[in-house]
Amino acid sequence: MRTAASLICLSVASFVLAQETPALQEPTVVVSGDFDTPSGHPECDAREGTDRERCTAEVILREVKARIPEAPAGWESYEDMGIRFDVNAFGNITGIVVESMEDQVIHQAVVTTLYALPKFIPARKDGKGMGSRYELRYPMRLVFGE
Repeated sequence: MRTAASLICLSVASFVLAQETPALQEPTVVVSGDFDTPSGHPECDAREGTDRERCTAEVILREVKARIPEAPAGWESYEDMGIRFDVNAFGNITGIVVESMEDQVIHQAVVTTLYALPKFIPARKDGKGMGSRYELRYPMRLVFGE
């Protein structure tokens, strides 16, 4: 049987371990526009709503990571990488903006990746294709970490 003192020690030890072991952070996904159904990567077509948005963010991360040759020196000092782009009513990606470290190789890998993706499923409202905007923010640990 555990005593109150041993439970307190166990709780404190668990708290300290949790503080020392950062949780794997998730990407932030914001999709904006006037639509009933969000746009998304074709691989995520069977999903709906925020599940489609999150799936799309995961596919983009996977594809970006595959194109980055290696993690640049000093990546640990940056908190996150932001990617913003529009998906028009026909599923084309336009207006790509990359916010991250000042590394041109990373920037080019992201832009090349997004333009190489297949056409997206456009957002829909009342059965018609609509434009939408994706704003993604990936913690650098997800981009360059193990």
